[in-house]
Amino acid sequence: MNKRTSRGKYVFGFQTAEYPNSIALLRDDGSLIKQVVIEGRENTIEQLSDIAKGMLLKTGAEISNIKLVSVCIGPGSYTGIRGGLGFAKGICQYSDIPLVGVTVFEVMEYFGKKQSIIKAGESVVFTLDAKNERVFYSHDELDRVEVGNIYKVVQRFGENTKYAGSGSLVNRDIIESLLGKHAILADEKIHTIDAQGVAEFVIKTYNPKAYRYEQIYDLLPLYVLPPTITQAKKK
Repeated sequence: MNKRTSRGKYVFGFQTAEYPNSIALLRDDGSLIKQVVIEGRENTIEQLSDIAKGMLLKTGAEISNIKLVSVCIGPGSYTGIRGGLGFAKGICQYSDIPLVGVTVFEVMEYFGKKQSIIKAGESVVFTLDAKNERVFYSHDELDRVEVGNIYKVVQRFGENTKYAGSGSLVNRDIIESLLGKHAILADEKIHTIDAQGVAEFVIKTYNPKAYRYEQIYDLLPLYVLPPTITQAKKK
């Protein structure tokens, strides 16, 4: 089923895969109107609706003015990814707005190349902190994401590789202890992403002719680890 494509002039961006979470509203030319960074780790999802409504009120915009919604699908926080994507889907399904999901690493690579932090042909491992000396990581094929101990990741890729992302920043001492003077860490500008970056990346890469409404239903969270849920003890 092909539905009408929204013809608004604003783009929403949601980033709830890693902390701090953020929401951004941009014009469709990529210029930022407002970004709200959500401090803390509690009740983030509950705040999305109020913040989004507040942004529209301050700009005098309506939902009908939204041209596109972009959301980070992971990897990262299980609860954050699920909540952010669910909220974005709700907006788009109700209001017939295209929804585009992107990964943390796609956005990271885009801005790394844009700012010449990552150069053509350079070997880069993109990482996201997964706690306890583990990282979500991707190398070469950004749609292939794995999780592993930072020691094993560095031993696997070794020297002549640039390490980028929050997993590299948090585990910087380990990387440098293993590689010494050969350790190469990317500029900190691309170690974390935000909602503005998610929206800007989507604006630059979105192809309306290739978009199908059914993609809203096909879009799934990028889970790499199973959810950490405490199960009740059996009696």
